[in-house]
Amino acid sequence: PDLQLLAGKGNDIIILQDKKEKIKEEMLSLMVNQPDIRLEKVENINIPTLLVLGTKDMIDQAHVEMIHRHIKNSELRLIEGDHFIIYNLSHPFNRHVHIFLDKNAQCM
Repeated sequence: PDLQLLAGKGNDIIILQDKKEKIKEEMLSLMVNQPDIRLEKVENINIPTLLVLGTKDMIDQAHVEMIHRHIKNSELRLIEGDHFIIYNLSHPFNRHVHIFLDKNAQCM
């Protein structure tokens, strides 16, 4: 397997971790610790903003809803699916983006 050295020095025990496991660990950390966004910064956004989230997304829906509430003139769209809706469900995603852009063309 494709292993990565995590720790080891001299005669110490060398710990190896599969790269796939390392990626899973990093993704879990993102799910637990993100988004790390300061709401006072978000409140300064003053352009139309589209937030898109999968209903089974790894990003916590409550976090995205909180961000949505703090951005004036933002829209939140939920699409049935996971975090990779842009790849797996590009038609619904693109439809939401197209509608948003059409509606806000004068602002851009």
